[in-house]
Amino acid sequence: MWYLVSKVIKKISAALVVLVMTTSILVTSFAAQSISETHWAKEKILKWFDLGIIKGSGSGDLRPDDNITRAEVATIINNVFGFVSKSSLQFTDVKSNDWYADELLKAREAGYYNGYTGNISNASSFITREDTSVMLLKVFNLEDSESKEPSISFKDSSNISGYAITAVGKLSEEGIIKGYPDGNFLPKANIT
Repeated sequence: MWYLVSKVIKKISAALVVLVMTTSILVTSFAAQSISETHWAKEKILKWFDLGIIKGSGSGDLRPDDNITRAEVATIINNVFGFVSKSSLQFTDVKSNDWYADELLKAREAGYYNGYTGNISNASSFITREDTSVMLLKVFNLEDSESKEPSISFKDSSNISGYAITAVGKLSEEGIIKGYPDGNFLPKANIT
């Protein structure tokens, strides 16, 4: 009797493994169809999707050229770095049922998402390249790494806000961020 039960359990387990693998392939396949074959970041986007770092839109599309919000960037950073501890202080403009409420608590606890004056998160607004740089500087703990002011070689460096100059400079020197082929950084442009 035990032999038959064991055999049935093995068959069911094998069927579940096949089902999970097939579902994973279909989901990745669907996601891949939502990105142009020639998109410059297709390979990395699909890798991040497979690792669960990004999830795409509610319909499963990975729209890589759409602007993304501050909350979405925080979610990606939390997933990449594995931040799970949460702050006990939520932002005043975040409701407990907002999809990103826990992600912002994690980001605040990790120390890279401070929000705006008045304890405002502005989580649903699109994020600029310079604001993303400030968050990344804090994540990589480069704020106090060197006392000298970094040199910035971007053609449009005069357009970088004062609060973001150090972040853009240090991240650029470390090779974490890059500008465009024409030599500009476009600090006020939203990221996708």
